[in-house]
Amino acid sequence: MAIGRDLVEWDVRDNDGNLAKVHPKIGFAANRQTILIDAAVSGLGVANLPDFMIDRALAAGDLVRVLPEWRPSPVKMTALWQKDRITGRLIKAIVAEFTEAFAEKR
Repeated sequence: MAIGRDLVEWDVRDNDGNLAKVHPKIGFAANRQTILIDAAVSGLGVANLPDFMIDRALAAGDLVRVLPEWRPSPVKMTALWQKDRITGRLIKAIVAEFTEAFAEKR
């Protein structure tokens, strides 16, 4: 199962930081990772998903790691917003919260 950017190859890293490129056969694709999580929990296949999105499902036993020594390579995230007086401050606060949360996960 894959999301758009993962249709051709998956970049994964082992615990030592070694990179491997996997070329999966894709039978199901989606445009949102939450759809892939639901599909994986339902038993439709294997997905390459960031840890922060599947921590709860792993803890609950709804998902299991197929290759526990490998993790998805980091994904860059970008926040875009229309610049104005009110929205700008709100979005900056949200981005700061995300930045802090991700820093704590490392």
